[in-house]
Parts: sequence; structure tokens; C-alpha cells
Amino acid sequence: MGEVEFPISLPEVALVTEQSENFGLNTTFDAQWSNLTPKQTMGFVFHPRTKKFYSVAFYHQMHCLNALRKYIAKGNNLTLSYAVITHTEHCLDYLREALSCHSDITLEPVREVRVDENGAPAKEGSTGVHVTKVAMGWGVTHRCRDWGSLRGYMIQNWNDWPDKYKQASGMTH
Repeated sequence: MGEVEFPISLPEVALVTEQSENFGLNTTFDAQWSNLTPKQTMGFVFHPRTKKFYSVAFYHQMHCLNALRKYIAKGNNLTLSYAVITHTEHCLDYLREALSCHSDITLEPVREVRVDENGAPAKEGSTGVHVTKVAMGWGVTHRCRDWGSLRGYMIQNWNDWPDKYKQASGMTH
């Protein structure tokens, strides 16, 4: 099958990474994770030239990241069914390949951190404290495609082709 290009080009933007309090592990954050993908499109786009639907890789990747988050959050309550195992294996491999494909070469500074025997930040007077070197990745500027423009196009595409989306209900990553 020949490759089909995304219908528009996206501008490049700068992203300064920072730790977010909005995208945690537990179910409290489900809405924030779900809102990353436009609900109307579910991460699929109708291509005006080919007249076919395609999954947009960015949203498929976000779907996988969210699925892994949910599995980890369940901890010992996770039932390792065939579906969970195969979905996890798919998502790990898919995300590995996506990261390899984009090969972000942004340099992230390494700093020294005092940690206790459990690897948590050491409190004053803690025992078993040692210094480790870590790269957290926060505060570093990356060059990215404009995900806001992508989201805007996805919603506009849905508005332009509502009948096509209704006919294609039930698509999944």
C-alpha cells in the first residue's frame, strides 16, 4: 500500500518541557488524558483526496500511552487477559518504533540528586542517602510539530465530512 501524506503541513513550534500535574497515573486524570484526542474524530481523519479514513499516528500513540497508564494504575488489580497482554505488547512496540522514528536529539542536562534507599528524594537526616545523576528532561526546549494546528484540522475535517464519520463509527486503534 502506497503512503498517503497528511492533507496539510503543520508548522513547527517550540515546546519547553515541564512536569505536569494534570497527567498523572490514577483515574483522577482520566478526563485530561481523554481530552487529548478530539472526541468527534477519535484520532481518525477522512482524507479528502483518497476518500478514505486513516488513523493519525500521534493520536494512536497517545491512545497507547494512555492504555499503558491505565494498566499500570491498576497494579495488582489488573487481570492479565490475552487482550491486555497483546495490547500492551502492541503499544510498547508501537511507541518504541515511534520514538525511534522521530529520534529527538535535544540535549537534556544531567544533574545530581540526593536520594534515599528507595530512590525517593532524600529528606534532611535520611539514612542510606546517596547521590545519583539524572536527566529529568524538564525545562528543555524541543522542536515539535504544532499539535494545536493538528487538533484544529482534525475538528475542521470532522465538521467538513460529518456524514463520512457517521458511516465509519466503530473505528478503533
